[in-house]
Amino acid sequence: MNSIQKPKQSSKGQLVSLQFKGESVRQDRDGRFSLNDLHRMSGTDKGKAPGEWAKLDGTKALVEVLQDQQDPNRVLTPIWKVMVSRRGNMGGTWAVMSLALAYASYLSPEFRAACLKVVEERIEEEQNPELGIARAQERAVKAWTRTGKTSSWIGVRIEGISTRNEFTAICAKRGAKDFRALTNAIYLGIYNDNAKALREKHELKTGANIRDAMGETALIMVRLAENLAGKKAEGENLYGDTELSKAAHHCARSVHEAVRGALKGSA
Repeated sequence: MNSIQKPKQSSKGQLVSLQFKGESVRQDRDGRFSLNDLHRMSGTDKGKAPGEWAKLDGTKALVEVLQDQQDPNRVLTPIWKVMVSRRGNMGGTWAVMSLALAYASYLSPEFRAACLKVVEERIEEEQNPELGIARAQERAVKAWTRTGKTSSWIGVRIEGISTRNEFTAICAKRGAKDFRALTNAIYLGIYNDNAKALREKHELKTGANIRDAMGETALIMVRLAENLAGKKAEGENLYGDTELSKAAHHCARSVHEAVRGALKGSA
């Protein structure tokens, strides 16, 4: 049965391409997937080539919807496109994941059935949120395991998500609006780098989660910093982005210094 797997992390934490029939589908620098690779791997005839598929009314309508979602003001300020065709070294048709999955579904009845199964499961999860949480965690564990993460790392990662949610909930009640600034305050305290710098350092592509590229100790440090920052915010009755960011940075820096001191002391 044909199958496509979602992007997974390489040893550097970088997103690698979709897997179709066990082969990797290339991505361009903007994270779009090669529809030509999918067509070649499927073994179907030229009548289903990306260029022919792009001419279909249904495809055109889907592209329009996705482009509107990506760039609602594109008539005035056209920017990044959800599907492009080019010549040369990176020639061919390249599209965002939604379109790549739609094209794969068009090529493979088996994959279309798999997609419908996913939709069915999501509807069930909307009706039963507890089931959705359990399934989501199971999918995450499987994805992390495929990338070589240990059970210990996975446990820390899952606990960190819970702590992160608690931290952002506390900050939201205390007037936080700029959650990106809060995250950067944590990262700057621990790494002396913000999220953008960390993304570049780990060579992460669009959509990759920085924390999936962190080691177990770093995840523990981030979790502790967010836990302490939440308690500090409540204990000192802090309010607003400025006060909350300062508290987050202070707690993260304190965690960083404590860990660094502990490691030096063991040498």
